[in-house]
Amino acid sequence: MEVDNLSIDDYDAFLMILGEQGKKMEADAMKQQNISRGRGR
Repeated sequence: MEVDNLSIDDYDAFLMILGEQGKKMEADAMKQQNISRGRGR
């Protein structure tokens, strides 16, 4: 990944966006697990 041409501010914003997406994906995955666990019982 090339970050040479990014300013620090851009990189911080980039990481924040990635972090938010990661949290959402984690939450979605947890929901899926809970749903499948509930069905299994």
